[in-house]
Amino acid sequence: MDMNPYLRTVEGSSRIFGGFHIQIDIRRYDSVDQITEEWKNNFFEGVPSPAGGLLILMPLIYELTNLNLGFNVKNLTPYLTVIVAILLVSKIPTLALKKISTSPKTTIFLLLTIGIVFIALLFYTLETLLIFGLFYLVSIPISMTLYNKKNKENLNKISEEEHEDIL
Repeated sequence: MDMNPYLRTVEGSSRIFGGFHIQIDIRRYDSVDQITEEWKNNFFEGVPSPAGGLLILMPLIYELTNLNLGFNVKNLTPYLTVIVAILLVSKIPTLALKKISTSPKTTIFLLLTIGIVFIALLFYTLETLLIFGLFYLVSIPISMTLYNKKNKENLNKISEEEHEDIL
């Protein structure tokens, strides 16, 4: 079945819109000031461009897989592209996982997980990428919650220090 000409136009323009926002996103990361609070190093501001690229490609990846979930993704593709473009330039905090520390006991499980992921990428490439994209979408609200919790803790700590200075 062929797509509606209106949807084809909306999809094409939304892809151009998404590409434009990736360029703005890259320039924004180049001009970000140094972070003064150490805990903020674990969060990106908005969705990084590589993750945004994966999210924009998710409808195509779904179409190329042999998954038949009875879901017509072609009608949602233009809207998903616009949403991802907005996420790319937003100020929504997303997990950066820059400073992960693990105990020696969990290192073996982490290495085993990385090995399983690489094997899955070799044999089930598109399905694995689709799962990565879905996990990333689920991680956005989780990272927002963690960021807000850390921010509240930091504000409470700062207010307590200021209160002590007054006394």
